[in-house]
Amino acid sequence: MCRALLVKVVRGAIGLVVLIVAIPVLGFPQELLVIWPDIEQGACTLIVGPNGTGVLIDAGTLYSDAPDVPLVEWLQTFARSHRSFHLRYIIATHYHTDHICWIDDVIRAGLLDRAGVVYDRGSNYSERSITFLAYKTAVRSYRKTISLGQTIGLDGASLQCLVAAGAVYGDGAISTTDENNLSLGFLLAYKDFQLWVGGDLGKEIEILAKDVIGDVDVYVMHHHGSKTSSSMPFLSALKPEVTICQVGEKNPYGHPHELTIHSVLNTPDTDGDPTNGTPVLILQNRGYYSGNNPRVYIADPDGPGGLPGTIELKTDGTSYTISAPGLSVPISLSTDRAEEVPETVTSTPESVPPAAECTLSVILESVELVYNNHVGNDWYLKFFVNGQQVPVYQFGLPKVVWTTTFSGMTAVTVKAQVIEEDKYPDVGFAMKTFTVTCPSHSQAATLEVLVREDRGRYAGNTALWRFRIRVETSL
Repeated sequence: MCRALLVKVVRGAIGLVVLIVAIPVLGFPQELLVIWPDIEQGACTLIVGPNGTGVLIDAGTLYSDAPDVPLVEWLQTFARSHRSFHLRYIIATHYHTDHICWIDDVIRAGLLDRAGVVYDRGSNYSERSITFLAYKTAVRSYRKTISLGQTIGLDGASLQCLVAAGAVYGDGAISTTDENNLSLGFLLAYKDFQLWVGGDLGKEIEILAKDVIGDVDVYVMHHHGSKTSSSMPFLSALKPEVTICQVGEKNPYGHPHELTIHSVLNTPDTDGDPTNGTPVLILQNRGYYSGNNPRVYIADPDGPGGLPGTIELKTDGTSYTISAPGLSVPISLSTDRAEEVPETVTSTPESVPPAAECTLSVILESVELVYNNHVGNDWYLKFFVNGQQVPVYQFGLPKVVWTTTFSGMTAVTVKAQVIEEDKYPDVGFAMKTFTVTCPSHSQAATLEVLVREDRGRYAGNTALWRFRIRVETSL
């Protein structure tokens, strides 16, 4: 499906539109909201589900580069104006100061729910850091180590960890002590809308993760536009229509680098049509960008000390709109979810010799949370084929997750397991065994996994996950 700019974006004087978008307004029911407050040279992404559940991914800046509005003050203002909002999760992608230095302030201000969770990769920071020690002290009673592949539920949206501590979900790992490459990476999905955010990940991890992430609508640029990230092979796999870069006006690192900007603007997005106005790059501040490309926009039009360059994205899952003070007219785009449909080769029995060898494929058709009656939101999904754990995806489906070869007849057993990872985990599973024949065979099944809350005031409540699976054989 082709994507096109529904509204032409033009630069102009900052008038009434700026006053409207300067303070984010929560969208209509069933809309997902993503906000990047203007924190200068740092990182902070606030995700708010349709019912108000919030996730704060990173919260930091350089001490020498104060933002126009302190983050805690900004969050307090946001919470007062959005009654349904409650901050349930905080995620630290890694332990650099410009990603965590305000997390302790956010917690001390009482903005995190009492039952909230702070996720990080675990372990300690290899360098002596006062900021990390303050973070570690503040999050002590909330801190949990994220699991690779773990999914956080957000009122119908999902946030899945696909990269953690140098490892990529279902696709290998690198050995590294580089703090940037130890960053966590998450895929946000809401209906057909998808967004990728991955801290300061570098090219070494990007090359492993690119095919696991796949096509997205929006990419939050790694490492503030550094030349060590956002490689063209990575961008070619993600095909983002919009790239968001959080960068400071007076940063000392040369961000964003001109080669990185060139890569973003010259890598085709999903439809490959450069005449429709995309891909687009939105810089929160100008930083070291000195060009005038019509597809590069500056969210903060007046630099430090003036109106903050807060960027706001709203989506109903089929289209999305991005607003910022530096955009005189919001950018509106349709989503484009590129689904991978595996090819199936079928043959008639007459064409197969007696000792023919077939390929058996297990295909995960769909994974969905059917209902959740107060069981929890910290879901970890597992899928096994003949006892071997394979990656679980909730997006880009259907997808082949396991293959083997055989002759004649064989059996394959699949198992779906769901864990709600609170203090006392709740677990459910379902299994199915298929008997298949060569040359031509196809079967489908639905596994329904019931998870029951067994403690507390919601004891006895249940949640239901549904996995649709198909097995096929082909020559």
